[in-house]
Amino acid sequence: MPLSNYLASSRISQPGVCTSSTRPVSPYQGQVIYQTDTNTTHVWNGSAWVFLSTSSAGDVGLVKIVPTGATNGTVGANGDITIGNATNSVTITNAFSSTYDNYKVIVTGGAASTNVSITVAFGGVTTGYYGGLTATKYDTNAVSGLGVNNGASWTYAGFGDVNSLGLTADLLNVSLTDRKYIASGFSLISAGAYYGSFAGECTSTAAATSLVIGSSGGTMTGGTIRVYGYRN
Repeated sequence: MPLSNYLASSRISQPGVCTSSTRPVSPYQGQVIYQTDTNTTHVWNGSAWVFLSTSSAGDVGLVKIVPTGATNGTVGANGDITIGNATNSVTITNAFSSTYDNYKVIVTGGAASTNVSITVAFGGVTTGYYGGLTATKYDTNAVSGLGVNNGASWTYAGFGDVNSLGLTADLLNVSLTDRKYIASGFSLISAGAYYGSFAGECTSTAAATSLVIGSSGGTMTGGTIRVYGYRN
């Protein structure tokens, strides 16, 4: 029995390889094409062609990292790191590799024993962190700032209190032999409701492999740390 008895003839004739000017005229939902003139892959979502990647598979977006271990934490099969009970820092082994230059780190859930800043550092690098926090009190518009001058970590990368932990930070040049940079948000909710951003630099030029998430005081319990690599 011919294949056309099972599939519409239009689907049989629609090419998977084409150029940007010779795409299928009547694509079906879910159809994937590779454009030879742009070296890009696209899928038809029912109304438009959606870009998937370049010719190197997986060149767009974020990839979740599965570290090999965590001190004062537990690494799940899916890469989630669960913060242990009443700890003031978690060291994540092999959080970084040469596969990606830049990373995103997210901490959510859990709680701190008191109002604390969440700190970020690279394993083995205990000096050379610089940066500044600028935050605004939402109800009075009062602006406040704090600095880090040759510190042991980026002190004001995120915030934790008795309700939750919160950090979302971009780390740049992590796997390169170059200075490292951070950009993150900051929310001090239960102690005056300040909201702002932190940016900083680390003068270490050694390629980093491990990540340290800590608290400026008190302890953390039960939050989730996730590390993602930005595809190069």
